Amino acid sequence: MNQNQNFQSNLNLFPEIGTHGARGKQYGGNNITMRGTEIFEGLTTGRPSKNIIQAHFKVLRFYRKVCRLIPFLLRIHDMEVTCNSQQAMVNVANVIRKRAYLRDPDAVDRWVYRGYELLYQAEWHMLNRDHLFQYFSNQNRSDAGYSYLENQKLKGKSEFLKDFYIGNKTYEY
Repeated sequence: MNQNQNFQSNLNLFPEIGTHGARGKQYGGNNITMRGTEIFEGLTTGRPSKNIIQAHFKVLRFYRKVCRLIPFLLRIHDMEVTCNSQQAMVNVANVIRKRAYLRDPDAVDRWVYRGYELLYQAEWHMLNRDHLFQYFSNQNRSDAGYSYLENQKLKGKSEFLKDFYIGNKTYEY
């Protein structure tokens, strides 16, 4: 055996230093002080849900992670003046409840994965505050989309007719 071949084979005995990405690939860098080069390698949605119950628990885990990061996100995006953390948690829960009609576990998994992507981008300042504002602020205001003309048109009508003309309400839990 030639000395060069021996040197190459000895290198394979030592583990490479680097971060592990998806599918067993290794990337250079220090895995202690820096994150991996694959952006979403740490997401918990790797396995598809077998049924709607598993998908439901993924949504709950995602909501818990969002609630833990909300005070940090409000501080780094300078949104503490516009909304407080408790109201932001309630509004994020309302955004999640708007998807309560989903019954396909794959659709729920895709939606949760998209939520983790948005959370990662918000955490690393890749989203501007206007994009986050739609999730953290109160979008279900009573006067949203309610013009003066509609107010005049519905004046004197019963509450039932007003609700009927306005349309279906969102899910309220």
